Amino acid sequence: MFSSPRRLLSDTRMRDPPLTVLLDSSAILALLDRGDRDHDSARDMLTQLHAGRASLFCTNFIRAEAYTLVGVRLSWQMAGQWLRSLDVPVERITASDEERAILILLSHQDKGYSFVDATSFAVMERLSLREAFTFDRHFQQFGFRTLPQES
Repeated sequence: MFSSPRRLLSDTRMRDPPLTVLLDSSAILALLDRGDRDHDSARDMLTQLHAGRASLFCTNFIRAEAYTLVGVRLSWQMAGQWLRSLDVPVERITASDEERAILILLSHQDKGYSFVDATSFAVMERLSLREAFTFDRHFQQFGFRTLPQES
């Protein structure tokens, strides 16, 4: 016996795709540094993102920045351990992303965005993404949704 078309459509409805979220270096540092003021919030957010089956990624520029931040603020050994265990996809910055980043920096000089921030914004625009796991207010200033959300 065949199901009615209406029943078949309701059974095979597409579920919302998992959320894709940029993992910023500020979140990486907060996750690794137990003394960081955002450590608990970062751990809670990571748990929520995993429970919601969110897909995290970072860029090669974020990977470089996070490695340096962890090395300088915590230890180079911890930075190396983190680098070896990094288990999120890494999106490479393209020449077009860099060109867009330069335009962002030149048109928002009053904001103090870093080059890494601007390349992250460019990648998020290119991939049509809206969410970043970050504690950097610049993402929100540029119009992205930050996770965790500020209260």
